[in-house]
Amino acid sequence: MLIQWQPAGQRFPATCVTLARALTIFAAMAHAAPGQVALPASVPAWARAANYVGPANTGDTIGFRVYLGWNNPAAVAALAQAVSDPRSASYRQYLTSMQFRQQFAPSQKQVSAVQSWLRNQGFTVEYSPLNNHYVSAEGTVAQAAAAFGATFGTYDVQGLTLRSPSSDISIRVS
Repeated sequence: MLIQWQPAGQRFPATCVTLARALTIFAAMAHAAPGQVALPASVPAWARAANYVGPANTGDTIGFRVYLGWNNPAAVAALAQAVSDPRSASYRQYLTSMQFRQQFAPSQKQVSAVQSWLRNQGFTVEYSPLNNHYVSAEGTVAQAAAAFGATFGTYDVQGLTLRSPSSDISIRVS
């Protein structure tokens, strides 16, 4: 799963925070013992002390996307390799967009679980595309800090003021 935060005061995505690749946090929640499910390395490399401007205003609005990983990512990688290898019997035998979504896209049930969790945390769910690849949501920095168990700061990165978690994020499993 990937969460993409937007810059302070802007409506477009600015940076990505890579979370667990093979397992979405919401799938992990279904099988995890009660407590916090941590997502190590969820602070981007540029969110470091040298770029730190100050704490993010807790009342500011923050927009983000929760990207859901493809179902069976190993099969996605194998398919990409097979259709690209001239020695493979599957060379250039591409799937249509619809076939790919049917085989590998997150289910509506998975998307609904993410949307429900976000709404329960007080976020407004803005959008999810037909391919179920992400859920776009919006709320305040305070809501994000509470929901993701992290502090948020602002950082000066190449002349832009970007907002990011200052500590690894986690989700409470009950």
